[in-house]
This record gives sequence, C-alpha cells and structure tokens, in this order.
Amino acid sequence: MLNPASSMSGLPWYGFIISILSLTVIYTWLYEHTHHSLFFVSVIHAMSNTQAFALLQLGIYESTYPPVVGITAACAIAILLAYGPQRFTKASPPYEGG
Repeated sequence: MLNPASSMSGLPWYGFIISILSLTVIYTWLYEHTHHSLFFVSVIHAMSNTQAFALLQLGIYESTYPPVVGITAACAIAILLAYGPQRFTKASPPYEGG
C-alpha cells in the first residue's frame, strides 16, 4: 500500500485494517469449526486471493473494494454475534463439535 506503483496504493488504509481484522475472525472461526483443519482455511484464503486477482485483472478492484470489505466485515460481525467473542480467546474451551 505504500508503493505508489501498486494498485493498492490508492485504497484507503482503514479498509485494509478492517479487511485484515475481519478475515482473521473468519479464518479463526473456520479453523475452530473444522476440527483445526488448515486445509479449509487455506482453500478459503486461496479463493480470497483469486477473487482479488480477478477483480484486479478486470480493472474493477478499486471500485469493488468498499463493498468487498463491507461484506467481509458483515460476515465477521455475524460470526461474532452468533458464536460470541469468547471463542476467539486463549481461555476458550476446545471445540467439541456441533
């Protein structure tokens, strides 16, 4: 984002922070709810990168950035509301299915 030649240089920094925090919640939730499988987390991460690359190649990355960040944040908020923030602390009990 600090390189003026990068396509990300024109994006707002706060959107990047919101996106990273939201993806952290989503990836952590996915890891916890797939019996600690990194496979599913890796697949979702790869899909996220592929989507960003496709939008960049289509030339609509900057115009679609705010909605993508908003949808990602909404998913993270929904996870936090449904499962509670205690599932994301070190003191949380191990996942027992369900």
